[in-house]
Amino acid sequence: MVRWGLKPNTVTFNSLLDACSKTKDLDLAGNLWSLMPEINIQPNGITYNTMVNVCAKARDGARAEWWMHEMLRAGMQPCIVSFNIIIAAFACSGDLEKAETWFHRMKDAGVHPDQVTYSSLISACIRSTKPANAGFWLLQMEADSIMPDEKIYCSVVRACLKVGNVVKAEFWVKRMEEHGCRPDRNMFSSLIHAWSTSGQQSRAKYWIMSMVKAGMEPSLLCYNMVMQVCVLNGNPGAAFHWFRELLNCNLTPDRCTYAILVEMNSRTGNAGAVESLFTQGLALARGTTYAGNHIVQGAAPANENAANKGCSAAGNILQ
Repeated sequence: MVRWGLKPNTVTFNSLLDACSKTKDLDLAGNLWSLMPEINIQPNGITYNTMVNVCAKARDGARAEWWMHEMLRAGMQPCIVSFNIIIAAFACSGDLEKAETWFHRMKDAGVHPDQVTYSSLISACIRSTKPANAGFWLLQMEADSIMPDEKIYCSVVRACLKVGNVVKAEFWVKRMEEHGCRPDRNMFSSLIHAWSTSGQQSRAKYWIMSMVKAGMEPSLLCYNMVMQVCVLNGNPGAAFHWFRELLNCNLTPDRCTYAILVEMNSRTGNAGAVESLFTQGLALARGTTYAGNHIVQGAAPANENAANKGCSAAGNILQ
């Protein structure tokens, strides 16, 4: 540029610093900043914002904060972009305390937060040791008349599930539906998994049915989870119902499906059904040790010969 007789200006350096943010090159950005006064170029608010952004992209929250203070010392008022960058910088590192501190400074400066601001705060909660705080910030967002999108609701639901609060996760899913946002496939699957692992058959059933009503086809894993919780709750009829449903959806049972069916029949002492199902499991994927154990358990109450057959079949797995 200089070779062609053109003199760089503030816009030139702002563009160069923006390129540094994309490559996360803190050293080059520092060198460019040092060069500016040497050729009598004054930084503006965009220059400071870009320096903060370079540090944020490099996940160096401390240096990003230092540049914010430099901006203030230079007599420049940070704008919403400035505050969003610094809050996002601390959100990426999970430093919730710092992110919240800059949020309050933003409010004190008379700068109104936007969706990006709250999204970063919720992200900071999830990455920190206080994921439950995500719900608080979503409520604050709604109180500020800022409409969350599906991504933000999903983040809060994941935060609730992270701390095992499935009831609160359900609350946010229903709230997002009330606001016209649609849960995605992963959210339905996560709720089915959470309720299944906690032994809540009725809630797992509710969410797999809700998934179908929403026009989404549950995966084989979803059906397996619901079948498993039915078996654990002593409801083999319901487990077999969901087995038929997965077949109606043209899904192919896997060895986990057969292991669940084997366990279902072993709990009722149906040795014949156990051996038949285990044979199908072997044909599919050579069965599982888990399934083999349940053959023996299911066969034993029926008769000794069936139990011996079960032991022999189970032994085939380990060969």
